[in-house]
Amino acid sequence: MKIEEDRSFLISQRQKNRPGSMLGVDLKITRKEQRAAERLKAFEEKRKLTYSEMEMANTFIDTNLLSDVTSSEDEDETNQPGPFKSPTDCIKEVRGSIDFLTAKLAAAFDRCKISDRDAVHILIATAEALNKDVNELVINRTSIRRSCLCFRKERAENIRNKYKLSIDDSVTIHWDGNLLPSLIEKHNVDRLPIVASCNGKEQLLGVPALDTGTGADQANAIFQTLEDWCITDNIQALCYDTTASNTGRIKGACILLEQLLQPNILYVPCRHHIYEIVSRSVFDVKFGKTTSGPDVPIFKRFQQFWSNVNTKNFEPGIKNDYVEKLLHNVSEEIIDFSISYLNNRLPREDYRELLELTIIFLGGVPPRGLSFKIPGAIHHARWMAKAIYFWFKAPLTSSATLQDLTFLKGLIKYQSVDKSISDIAIKKICGHLWYLSPEAAAFSFFDENVPVESRKKMITALNTDFEEEYRKQYVLKPNQVTTILNKSIDDFICSESMELFNRFKINTDFINIDPSSWQNNESYKKAAAIIKNIPVINDVAEQRVKLIGEYNNKITKDESQNQYLLQVVYDYRKTYPDSNKGTLMEK
Repeated sequence: MKIEEDRSFLISQRQKNRPGSMLGVDLKITRKEQRAAERLKAFEEKRKLTYSEMEMANTFIDTNLLSDVTSSEDEDETNQPGPFKSPTDCIKEVRGSIDFLTAKLAAAFDRCKISDRDAVHILIATAEALNKDVNELVINRTSIRRSCLCFRKERAENIRNKYKLSIDDSVTIHWDGNLLPSLIEKHNVDRLPIVASCNGKEQLLGVPALDTGTGADQANAIFQTLEDWCITDNIQALCYDTTASNTGRIKGACILLEQLLQPNILYVPCRHHIYEIVSRSVFDVKFGKTTSGPDVPIFKRFQQFWSNVNTKNFEPGIKNDYVEKLLHNVSEEIIDFSISYLNNRLPREDYRELLELTIIFLGGVPPRGLSFKIPGAIHHARWMAKAIYFWFKAPLTSSATLQDLTFLKGLIKYQSVDKSISDIAIKKICGHLWYLSPEAAAFSFFDENVPVESRKKMITALNTDFEEEYRKQYVLKPNQVTTILNKSIDDFICSESMELFNRFKINTDFINIDPSSWQNNESYKKAAAIIKNIPVINDVAEQRVKLIGEYNNKITKDESQNQYLLQVVYDYRKTYPDSNKGTLMEK
């Protein structure tokens, strides 16, 4: 056999198991190899283009300088036979030595979301407009990035040191976990915004990423953040959503965090979240628990049907005979109330929409005229917020105890109207009677709705004994529900209630005088101001987590850098609270 390939094939066929074979060209593999080669070629071209752009950005050639350097003698030489020399080959590269980037300028780049590469173009154009020699300035992407990192670290340390000096020993910690897309990888991660409030001021401490959303991970992340800020000894209260991961008896974040910090920390669960749980339970009873997701099916169907609705053809609800019979005495009062609130600054646009729809329903005309907006995201938390934020005095710390007690009594009496609603609502609220505990009940000393006679009984009750099982939360067993009808505020006050005054260093001299004169007493006024600045809602932490997306092109793995970047947006939001749409640069 003269052909070597045939000879090799014949030999391989004579071997054991016949490893040789004769086939045609594998078209599938060939196409795959061609696509891989095309991708590699496109990648190389893109890399060359990127390097050329970086070279243009880092090397600035002044045309006037080139014209001065290139003499007529050089031009004669280029006309002679031989290798051609461009003007750039005759210029020796000079690196700038003047570093003019300041902390304020770096903060402006961060605030306007300008990347390091774009900053190079801006600085070069600015220097040229100011008739500055660019060759003397340090303008390149690497130097700008290095300087910005140093400024951010320095700024983050200054924020922490300044905050440490401005607080006292009565800090309240808020947190609320959220599942968000990762900023550096393609998967979702748990982010935990942690906010500290003291003396009426809020401070974003950090938004660390969690491996899981368990109570142990949350407690460790919060404790580590507090240690970084050196305020572990200043924490006196915890504000959180009443989920199982937070309030678990053994592995809850509150229990574990209290063990890491110090014993006997005051629990002030989010008032809004407590009533959201009650509202949702009632909704499930009447509409059925059709889904475990965040969306409400009936609202979702209405949103999808909205395009078929003629919004010009409508009648106010007050024209219904049944509605008119119920509301004819108070409709004008409700309209005036809604208009007065519309003149104030509202934190959310859906609050404004609720007030405007209320006015239209009662036959009035809102200040902005008659209009109906397409339904937006109406999930459980959103529609429950509409019912809670206006009709409950949830944010008022001093009224928390009296409000829960009155609400519970009302639910018990509502059994004669609708037993199914009453039973489920009582069951839910009895699992969250945190503000009827002895220490939290002391908030009622500063509630203006508590009568003078009740305050006198509360002062007397401060000398009574304390029941150990009610230390953190008031426990109301099912067979004891009706006994609550005979209780008043003073029944929840005992010697343990004095711990509230000791915790926040409140002067108790006003207790020794008649409660009718408390409003004119200086020690009582100062104490009331302290209690007012103890927030019992967790909305602040939920809002702060949205700030992460503002800097998805700058977030790094260095949490100190992220702290500074998030603080920049946080300060901007406080200065311009209405800038909730668009980029910061557009604003």
